[in-house]
Amino acid sequence: MMALGSWWNAAAETWLHWLLERSVVAAVTLAVVGVVLLLLRRRLSAHAPSHLLLLPAFLLLLPLERALPTHWPELMPIAATIPMPEASLATDLAIPRPPAPEAATGPAVSAHADTGSGANELLTRNIVELTIPGLSLAVWLLVLLGGATSLVFAHLGADRHLRRLGRRPESSLQVLFEKLCSERGFDSRIDLRIVPGLRSPVATGVIRRAVCLPPNLDRELSPIQLRFVLLHELEHHARRDVLAEGFLRVLRFAFWFHPVAWVVIAAHRRWREYACDEAAVARAASTKRAPVAEALFTLIHFSSDAPRPSGAIASFAPSVAIMKNRLQRILDRTRSPRRSISAASLIVASATGLGALTIARAQQPPVSVKVDHSKSESKPSATPKPDGEVAVALDQGAAWLLGAQQEDGSWDIGPDPVNDRARDHNKVHVTGLALRALMLGWKGPRHFEIVRAVERGDEYLLSTQNKEGLFGGGEAMAEAYGHAQVLRTLCAIQTLAPDEQRKDAIARGVTYAERVRNPYAGWRYRPCDGDNDSKHTALMLLAFQDAAKLGVEVPRAALEHARELLTQLTDRNSGRTGFVRPGEPMSRFVTKVDRFPKHFSEEPTAMRLMVETAFNDGKGDKAVLRRAANIVCEMPPRWDPQAGTTDYAYWCFGAQAMAAIGGKHAEVWRRSLHETLLGSRVVEGSSAHWPADDAWSRKGMEAYSTASAMLALEALH
Repeated sequence: MMALGSWWNAAAETWLHWLLERSVVAAVTLAVVGVVLLLLRRRLSAHAPSHLLLLPAFLLLLPLERALPTHWPELMPIAATIPMPEASLATDLAIPRPPAPEAATGPAVSAHADTGSGANELLTRNIVELTIPGLSLAVWLLVLLGGATSLVFAHLGADRHLRRLGRRPESSLQVLFEKLCSERGFDSRIDLRIVPGLRSPVATGVIRRAVCLPPNLDRELSPIQLRFVLLHELEHHARRDVLAEGFLRVLRFAFWFHPVAWVVIAAHRRWREYACDEAAVARAASTKRAPVAEALFTLIHFSSDAPRPSGAIASFAPSVAIMKNRLQRILDRTRSPRRSISAASLIVASATGLGALTIARAQQPPVSVKVDHSKSESKPSATPKPDGEVAVALDQGAAWLLGAQQEDGSWDIGPDPVNDRARDHNKVHVTGLALRALMLGWKGPRHFEIVRAVERGDEYLLSTQNKEGLFGGGEAMAEAYGHAQVLRTLCAIQTLAPDEQRKDAIARGVTYAERVRNPYAGWRYRPCDGDNDSKHTALMLLAFQDAAKLGVEVPRAALEHARELLTQLTDRNSGRTGFVRPGEPMSRFVTKVDRFPKHFSEEPTAMRLMVETAFNDGKGDKAVLRRAANIVCEMPPRWDPQAGTTDYAYWCFGAQAMAAIGGKHAEVWRRSLHETLLGSRVVEGSSAHWPADDAWSRKGMEAYSTASAMLALEALH
């Protein structure tokens, strides 16, 4: 299990992403709200701004815009952290490139030797080693906890202060107050208290609500003025301003460093006073504004002469700084005071809120729920699909894979086929593929879920290694391929979360693979059987290269002999790499060959290109490789179930090869890949998968088809 320090650092990274996302959304929303209020300040009553200004505050804490009926993609893009081919071949495959680190008989020099630094330290297993985000999260939680605790104690202290010092008013004042409560429509009791030392009237209490007045205030005010003051404080209770103030105080503790929090708090306090003044004037009688305005001068006198009591009891008193604006609004007879928000203001506030959310997070086109694959045809697209739609597809695929993971950390591949028990896949192969696809979203919004899933999958894969070093043995035709796929997956996890036990398992897996390699050649199905093919050999070479980058010892002879085999299997005239003989097309199972003709795949050629770009040492014949790149470019993905063009394995390897080459090759594949895969997924709510019906899969292997499609999309994002 992950150590506490590692978990905390991972949590801190996700917290920083959440903080950035919330900051952007809240800032944009506040800007939109501010512009609307500036334009309509003379037309809106104070009730609309006082409510609308709470929206940016809520958005700092809660992703409310995700509750809208349309799909809102995550602001943070899904970050790929899977080691991919590092070379970037030019279109003519002739641009000089720096040499790759050699994999000799000694420990290999690693391009990622410092795997414990930077972002990779997020999952370091040292319990006491915290990253800067981890320390920042700890400080933030301490400030938040301290602020919330002080707020609770202040509230309790204010309540004790009320009970100890507060006294009931005279009977005439109590009768007036109860009458106003009845007129205002309060069903529950609100207490009226006279509190010595109070600077000005306040509304306080969430459960035990009360209105507190300074001593002798009723003698200083006329009946009209006293009625206005009491109605003003009752309006605070009617609007739940005490609760809103508590929320804003917690927000200030949580986001004490954030300008949006301070601006929202100050603006909301100002506008809620304006709103309560409007409601009180409207109920007190709008024709008698001068006496009401004089009441504010009396309150200023009390505020300046009386000492300020401790505790939260005086926290909601109006600031002297805003009294001038309050007086101007009360005396302005061009304004018609309203008791509550008007229908027009409500419409403006709603439209502004929805508009602000729309601007804060760009809406994507709705995704089709299902596609009839029997009628689907490949159509060329003039331009690539937006990156946002690719990000949505990757997130939906990740959600589906997370839900499909088994209790033991693996992914199922369905029951054995009835008429064809020989399989090119086994459970560890598909599990490794699914984990690599999930790790594409390592830095994304599903970080916590993905960390847990990868941790479980990692434990499962390690548990399948036998004493000889083989991962997931048991199915002869899938044994070597699954072993190579597991090695690549464990190397990807090791890059993110260095661990000596895992590294030792990778080293034993490399040793086993070298022991079962055919002498002076490569790999196929069975150990040292004298049979070789380009697909198994290329995947094992990629696994060896990944292991070498981690510092695992990789025999030089294995690399040289296996690469020479790929050269021998490549037809120099066409550039095509054959499966078991030079230049021949890719193989198919007997039960698949009729429905999925082998001439629709250039998988061996694409895998050979991946090997050459991964090693990046210039040993390959550039003219042959150029012809090979053109062959793959001319066979891009195409969804045509009737013709049998679907081949997720080829599309995955081909996309990675074309991404490494770049230029027009990558552009051609990007257009076709987006058109093919974005239109063929099956969406189920917030998740989606790709149909398991291709040259290498069948029903029940959706984990394989989905993971392969995700890796292909990410390669050409």
